[in-house]
Amino acid sequence: MALTTTVPLLISQQFDSEVVLANYQNGVYYNLDGSAAQVWLGLKANRTVEGIASALAAATGGDAASITPQVQAFVDSMLAEGFIAEGAADADVDARQA
Repeated sequence: MALTTTVPLLISQQFDSEVVLANYQNGVYYNLDGSAAQVWLGLKANRTVEGIASALAAATGGDAASITPQVQAFVDSMLAEGFIAEGAADADVDARQA
């Protein structure tokens, strides 16, 4: 499933190891740090859940098979909250806008 972080009324900005999401639809700001920020940045880079889990496992010395379900659960919650959407990956969106 292709996912995009290009969602109407949502902007994101990275500050060092943190990512701030601003949802202009509901006026709420979200702060992601640690592995949550890494998942967001992985999605922005068009990585799959498995690819993100592998990168987290390599960075932490963990097991990708154990981390993958946790990454998937976080991605599912971001889908439910409207932070990301199913559809064209971000690189494809950027290419069409160029």
